[in-house]
Amino acid sequence: MPPGGHCPACSGATFAEDAASAASTAPIAGPPPRGLAFPRLAPGQRFGDRYTLIEEIGAGGMGQVYKAIDVRLGKTVALKLVRTGFEDQDQTLERFRRELTLAQEVTHPNVCRVYDLGEVDGTLFISMEYVDGQTLDDLIQSVGTLSTKQTIAIGRQICAGLEAIHQRRIVHRDLKPANAMIDRSGHAIVMDFGLAYHHERDRLTGQGAILGTLAYISPEQAYGQPTDARTDIYAAGLVLFEMLTGKRAPGDGGSAPLALRPAGERCPPPTHLSPEVPPEMSAIVLRCLERDPAHRYASAGELDAALARLAANLSSGISAGRVRPLPVRTPVASVTAAAVVVVALGGAGGWWTTAHRPHPVAGRRPVVAVLPLDNVSNDPGDEYLGVGIADTLITRLAGVPAVTVVSRSAALELRGRPSATVARELGATYLVNGGVQRADHRLRVTLNLVRADDSVAWGEELEGDIDDVFALHRKAAETLTEALEVSLSDTERQRLARAPTGDADAYAMYARARTLLERRDVPGNVGGAIDTLKRAVQKDPSFAQAHAALGEAYWIQYQETRDEAAVGQAFGAITEALRLDSGQPLTRFVLARLYNGTGRTDQAMEELRRVLALQPGNDDAHRLLGDILLARGASAEALAELERAVQIRPDYWENESFLGYAYYRLGRFPEAVRHFQRVTELQPDGSRGFQMLGAAYQSMGENDRALKSYEKAIAIRPDVRAYGNMGALYYVQGRYAEAARALEEAIRRDANLPRQLRYLGDSYRQLGQADKARECYLKVVKLEEDALRVNPRDADALSLMALAEAKLGRAADADRHLADAQAAAPRDKDVLYRKATVQALRGEKAEAMVTLDAALKQGYSPVLARQETDLAALRNLPGYKALVADRR
Repeated sequence: MPPGGHCPACSGATFAEDAASAASTAPIAGPPPRGLAFPRLAPGQRFGDRYTLIEEIGAGGMGQVYKAIDVRLGKTVALKLVRTGFEDQDQTLERFRRELTLAQEVTHPNVCRVYDLGEVDGTLFISMEYVDGQTLDDLIQSVGTLSTKQTIAIGRQICAGLEAIHQRRIVHRDLKPANAMIDRSGHAIVMDFGLAYHHERDRLTGQGAILGTLAYISPEQAYGQPTDARTDIYAAGLVLFEMLTGKRAPGDGGSAPLALRPAGERCPPPTHLSPEVPPEMSAIVLRCLERDPAHRYASAGELDAALARLAANLSSGISAGRVRPLPVRTPVASVTAAAVVVVALGGAGGWWTTAHRPHPVAGRRPVVAVLPLDNVSNDPGDEYLGVGIADTLITRLAGVPAVTVVSRSAALELRGRPSATVARELGATYLVNGGVQRADHRLRVTLNLVRADDSVAWGEELEGDIDDVFALHRKAAETLTEALEVSLSDTERQRLARAPTGDADAYAMYARARTLLERRDVPGNVGGAIDTLKRAVQKDPSFAQAHAALGEAYWIQYQETRDEAAVGQAFGAITEALRLDSGQPLTRFVLARLYNGTGRTDQAMEELRRVLALQPGNDDAHRLLGDILLARGASAEALAELERAVQIRPDYWENESFLGYAYYRLGRFPEAVRHFQRVTELQPDGSRGFQMLGAAYQSMGENDRALKSYEKAIAIRPDVRAYGNMGALYYVQGRYAEAARALEEAIRRDANLPRQLRYLGDSYRQLGQADKARECYLKVVKLEEDALRVNPRDADALSLMALAEAKLGRAADADRHLADAQAAAPRDKDVLYRKATVQALRGEKAEAMVTLDAALKQGYSPVLARQETDLAALRNLPGYKALVADRR
């Protein structure tokens, strides 16, 4: 979120601190009491063992709100922390707990999702959905007034959220513009349940007490009378009035809120302040604002129906076209407001003019990241529609050689984060986002092309029939490529226009499976995706895209379960996909990954070169090809491929990371440091860059810098590699107990870490805990045996297993596996180094010196070699000091 942004947890003073008399006109919610015990937390600081704070994004009467990373869920959240020290603390904390309880009862796209309630060192917190956008209050402040169509669009979404709340017999009681978020796709989200209460449950406020922000309370709230769903309808009327007029009702600027005006005073119709507002819209607002609840709309659904009828009347006879243009290079602060106005969809109809085209950076192909389109329908079951359209755009853009399209998985990892952050971390020139709304059999799709500076370059709204969804997909792809000013050949145009399948039901199954794969962290989702994709290909056996997705899903299943059968199934599905459509580069890239993952690097390289012939701007393919060439000892070719990846996407941290790792593998540590430092600049809130930077410093013998880098990585997000490297650093310093603790923490977080288990075993051995050391070495052997069943030529697994076997006294096994490792990777520095270590442990000193020399010539760190306790037998040999001297 950019500075000055908002989140669903920081909407101003939304909690009443005191009760007031019915006739009082004094503000109910005042400033927070002084002297409250509440810590100020710094960016990068841990909050408990689950959250890493990124920045403070708001404060209210009850405490601070922080943007944070939930390391358990792997997502960005908003943390609302409650102060302690209130005079009525017990009641306040009970209200806080109830906010979570009530909010968790409601699951709806237009209601803020709440994840967890907890307590850390006496501080209560709620973690909730982090929304990239702004409050409706800020939107109104920035644009003055909204058009009737835009007001209806947002108003209907608020109604949908209220209806979901009311269906759970919950009354919100604090609806206002500051408690509605509008994200960057125009999606409205009702939030802040701090004053809600449930019918038939105990109330927390006494008879006659007033809760709610005074300007937005209803007459029954003001006079301490019972409240129900119609209380929220009154507040909705106030919100609609403010969107249409830019003023709080009744619009005269007086200090007394409408609810506390004399009973005979009526709110003037919005038309009096904004003549362009239709009389029908004014009538809807005034009915919401009736003093007697019985005269208002009976439900949010009834209000929504009235707004929908008016929207239909306003839209009749108006055809769809392009959205209102946005100025080029609009400042971030104003583009947020403009963007949400453009894409707010809730049934408002189209407003259309000619849109600006983006201006690509001279000399560079556009790098485009397509995010799943938001579901702005009332039905959560429509989520697959936006995923399906985004998937189509990714697949079709991948077939355009002049465009670099970001992989699905990379974009999904950043879902929910601010647009500018996503663009920065992906090194994207443009993001594609938007929303999809279904109404009966009609679909409305909004697409936005957003620059990396968060300004909107282009927007388009499309409408079509759900029974002809492929026409809508085709139009979306065509208009997007036009916006990117990409020249297409006739063949490329034909490919762009081709439907992936002729069976709409099969495609719906495919899109639902993609939705499941988006959240592969949820237990059962991968299996569910596989079952759904099987049904899709049974429905249409010629559906190549579904076969390809099935292959991906099986490979994911193998990575999670290590079930070898899934590998064969993955190959079968991908092979069938390519038989049906041999020209799809994304499918060939998946096949290359499968070949590489199973040790068939010749076939992997062949597939990658086919990918690059179809899509020369595929930096993922250049990166993987460079990595394979590096492992095969072709260092010059490897560096050329990795440099090419950086040139294609120069602001993408992972490209810099792979290039830095190549220099690290080659023993060129100062160059590795330079690229890893660049990673930390591109991704300052990412732990991986600091972890790798620490490894490079450690290999150079700069242990203080290495330790600081590891600590920085862990402060941002606990990283098993950072813990493992920190443990290895403590080990070579002779701090064996500290080494064991760090390595145990790494294993606690991931038990399948053979390298870390090796060092943990060594630490236990130095501490005299022989049984625990042996257990670690046995685990190393078991893990590497599992890996070798899928990739029998995995030189790293073979050599590490041989080292563990040597420490277990299994000399014959160690020799056999070392021979296999060298046959697979004869010049690999780690293989050579481990062989030297095994030889030294056996007392084969002369042989160990020769092998160690070969490892150092291939780039192994002389610093690490000097520190290795397993090479202690060599230290007194003639020539040893010269051998391990710094070769830089």
